Parts: sequence; C-alpha cells; structure tokens
Amino acid sequence: QPNVGKSTLLNRLAGADAAIVSPEAGTTRDVLREHLVLRGLPLTVLDTAGLRDTDNSIEREGVRRAWAALSQAELVLFVADDRHGLTAADQTLLAQFPVALPVLLLFNKCDLSARPAGRFEIDGHPAVRISAAADLGIDSLIELICEHAGLVEPEAQAFTARTRHLEALRAADAHLDTANRLALSAPELIAEELRLTQVALDEITGRFSSDDLLGRIFSTFCLGK
Repeated sequence: QPNVGKSTLLNRLAGADAAIVSPEAGTTRDVLREHLVLRGLPLTVLDTAGLRDTDNSIEREGVRRAWAALSQAELVLFVADDRHGLTAADQTLLAQFPVALPVLLLFNKCDLSARPAGRFEIDGHPAVRISAAADLGIDSLIELICEHAGLVEPEAQAFTARTRHLEALRAADAHLDTANRLALSAPELIAEELRLTQVALDEITGRFSSDDLLGRIFSTFCLGK
C-alpha cells in the first residue's frame, strides 16, 4: 500500500537518499532501481509505487509499472504498516501475486507499534518486523534476503546454492578448463572462453557485462596474432 515506508526502506538499504520520502501518499511514481551489495551479495532493489486504484493518470502509470516490475522479480518485499498488520487490502493484493513468486512480508514502523523487531512467521511464510526510520530489524531483513539467495551467515562457513547456480558454476569451470587447454594450442580463442565463463557467472551475480570483462583482459595483455 502507499505510505507504508517503502522508500524509507530503500534509502536505509542504500545508505543514501535514493528516493524521496514524504508523508503524502503516492509520492513514488516511477520505478527506482538501486544496485546494492549486502554482505557480499550484489543485487538490484526496485522501489515502486504503492499498489492501489487511483484517478491520477501519472500515479496509475506508476502502479502499472510496479506490477510489471513485480512480474520479473526474484523476491518481493511486501511492506505493510505494523500498526495495522495485514489489512484486507493487503490480502487482496497478495492474492493477485503469481503463486510461484517468493514473498517476504515486512511489517514496518514497529517503533510506532511498540512491537519487537525481528524475524517471525505468518502461516508458514517468512516475515520480519522492522522500522526503516529507526533502523530496527534491518539486519534480520538482510539475513533473510541472503538466505533466499542461497547464502548463510559468514560464521557458518557454508554456502548453499540453487540448482541453476550450481549449473552456472559447472559451466564456468568447463569454460575455464577449455581456456587453460587453449593457452598453448590456440591462444587467440581464449577470450571467447573467458567471455562464456563470464556469461555463466552473470547468471549468479549479474554484476559484469562482456565489455567489463574484456576491458580488463585487454588492459592486462593482448590476445591474437
């Protein structure tokens, strides 16, 4: 819903004033994108307009863009006001989400509801109570995001991954092995194998483009005849 603290949360995660915050509902119209690194995990966080019916044509376009962004997301942070809990309007919105879309329920403004910040569950669904303005429960939120991505706490000295992550790592390893074998026989083909390695790793991190990687390669040594 509008005015539950989505933009304040984005600013808290980004560590900067990336989004305009106002007590006026419907301030966010376009989709704001921030590229963040949380505990070593690179990700893109999108702040969207609140999902509601409106007669304002600009806000209505913002709501349409919000639904479009949601359809492509890997994880939805559904923000509700902790003073009211999940309202009937919230339940209606959640019922419209794709069934397979992972949703993390965030109950913001716990500093105003006087409830303790931290993780809990609602009907088996992960949830976390936070205050973006007072910086409460943010560590628990980041922990849940990292767990969803397949990461566990650093002190656990462990890493879990989805099947597609493992497949990407295997592909990257195979291309690196090929590049190593080509070093003596066909060094001019190494760049292509390294590009394919980068493409495979991109499926996990999305951090580098081909131009980024090749720029680093050719700034260090020259390939070709």
